[in-house]
Amino acid sequence: MKVLVIEDSPDTGFLIKTMLMKKYEAEVDIAPDCETARTYLGSGPYDLVPLDYHLPDCDGLEMLAEITSVEGHPPVVMITGQGDEELAYLSFRMGASGYAAKDKHLSVMLAEAVEWALADAAEKNALRKRHESMESGRQEASELMGSLKATLDRAEEAGRKLAEGESGASGELAGELARAKQQLDELVKLMESGHDRTSASPDTQGRRRPGAAP
Repeated sequence: MKVLVIEDSPDTGFLIKTMLMKKYEAEVDIAPDCETARTYLGSGPYDLVPLDYHLPDCDGLEMLAEITSVEGHPPVVMITGQGDEELAYLSFRMGASGYAAKDKHLSVMLAEAVEWALADAAEKNALRKRHESMESGRQEASELMGSLKATLDRAEEAGRKLAEGESGASGELAGELARAKQQLDELVKLMESGHDRTSASPDTQGRRRPGAAP
């Protein structure tokens, strides 16, 4: 796991880095300001970003907005010098996945927030992949239905030829009907697999972010 800690306090940055390395064997970079953070973020993907609210060249909410504006952004855990419910609320509204205060409980609160953020990111990624799979399935189903309609049209034409006594019409009709059955079977299997994907959606009810209001 690769983590970018955006924190201007060397002591706090070291505490967070040590916790993440010990608990997750994470590769941790520390950015003491927003300019350095932007350089790190532009150099490659990260799996998690603990973000201090008070930074020397911008505030945490500004940095949070920049990070969450990018598609597929890493989960962000906002950290502030004191417990601030309004800041926590704003952070969550702007896309943060967790919140922790810089007090004597920081190590515990941060660990809980990180656990939530990683689980939340994994869940969102699974939902995104499931959505992409379902979209792909719908496209495939549409193509199969178009092919089936064309096959049935040809079968209807072969049936007309057979009724008029044309030579070879019987074999042509049998071939088109066999093809139609195969296409219908494929369509049924596709619809069943789509139902399985929908049924497998994760249940997120009853979960609450650490730091969020009850």
